[in-house]
Amino acid sequence: MCMPNTFGQLVQQWYSCPLPKCGQVLWRIAIAAIIWQLWLERNSRVFNNQCSSLGGVIEKVIHNTLLWAGASQKLPPLPSSVIRKHWKKIIYFSTHKKPQLEEWKPPPAGHVKLNFDGSSFGNPGQAGIGGVVRDSGGHCIFVYSGPAGCCSSNEAEAQAMLTGEKLLREHVTEPVYVEGDSKLVIRWAKAGKPPWKLKPIFDELKLVTQNGILFGTISLDQETLWLIPLQKKVSIGICSKQGPQWPL
Repeated sequence: MCMPNTFGQLVQQWYSCPLPKCGQVLWRIAIAAIIWQLWLERNSRVFNNQCSSLGGVIEKVIHNTLLWAGASQKLPPLPSSVIRKHWKKIIYFSTHKKPQLEEWKPPPAGHVKLNFDGSSFGNPGQAGIGGVVRDSGGHCIFVYSGPAGCCSSNEAEAQAMLTGEKLLREHVTEPVYVEGDSKLVIRWAKAGKPPWKLKPIFDELKLVTQNGILFGTISLDQETLWLIPLQKKVSIGICSKQGPQWPL
């Protein structure tokens, strides 16, 4: 593939990428979103003397891509959060196969499972965290959510994990499985070598989980779990169907 001499040649090369049919749809939506956002950014700078950061432009491209992909009838009906995190798998996914989405698996009897997540609009940008704890029957024990300030997605994931662990220590007596989809955060928690900016969060996490830190990741391909036995013995009341909203 040679270097294009015109914008038309560039678009033609983009459109001619050898991808499965499903991947071509998402890839072309992304191309349209890039061109559209660049055009809007150009007009904003020329006529309004206003400019967005590179991260802001990229986030708007991603937002439009997810929005338009959700409206397309040529793609599998996947949530935007799944498309955002697993777009590479979807692009190379062949349409004659059904998408293999990992189902949530309950913990063993006598245990509970924490699923945590965090995200950032802009990366870094305004972020939020959340999580849910369920028992072996799939019943919700409690949920939590809240803002995480202005931070990166990795920091939001770490904050979500730490908040969930704190609430578990206060409100749950059973051994706990902890599950998240951020491989980096899981790796930092296990190896104990996070970036210096996130070190205070992981140091506090060590204090919360005094008997060791063991976590698992979940993805479209597989689910791997590690067990965290809890030491603190406390009792909790009967929760509503949605669970109590613990203040953050």
